[in-house]
Amino acid sequence: MDYARQVIYRLGDFGMDAGVIVEHNSPTPPPWWDQLVKSSPIPVFWGCEFSSSRGHLLIITPSGGVDLPPVGSPMQEAVKRAVESGGVAIVAHPYSTMHRASPGDEILKLQGLTAVETINGALGLESNRSAQMAALALGLPGIGGSDAHSPYHVGRAWTVFQENVKTQIQLVALLKEGRYAACRGRGCQA
Repeated sequence: MDYARQVIYRLGDFGMDAGVIVEHNSPTPPPWWDQLVKSSPIPVFWGCEFSSSRGHLLIITPSGGVDLPPVGSPMQEAVKRAVESGGVAIVAHPYSTMHRASPGDEILKLQGLTAVETINGALGLESNRSAQMAALALGLPGIGGSDAHSPYHVGRAWTVFQENVKTQIQLVALLKEGRYAACRGRGCQA
């Protein structure tokens, strides 16, 4: 919980109105999550970064939980389960050269994606540009994410919504509507 609390305060330091904390292969929030949400100065939401056979998939559901397939399952199966739960599936860092498994152009075959992480704060211009081109080809919006494995990495990239997000249910609805933009640097607006 201390790490999550540090991340939340870093979000506030950057002037963020809300934040999503995703944990690798954790389909439901941990026992201390409700206490953290109640004490947080900004709205925070739970998501899962699922490790498929071909890379990572961000899953956010209205309830904050999802019935995941086994780790290492095909990405399409995880997308299907996210959608069936009323949630969203967003492919994370699809053209990363830093991660062991990245789907690359395989994402062009996936059905049911909500968005593509087009700006990943841990990756360089070429990886992010390839993700942006894939999102365009798919007709999907892009999100930005810090990929923060340390509180000090928070704020490297983010997503700007056209309205303030106050609840997990609203977050999922807005992600489905596509009213947001991936951001890095100054002057970014949805």
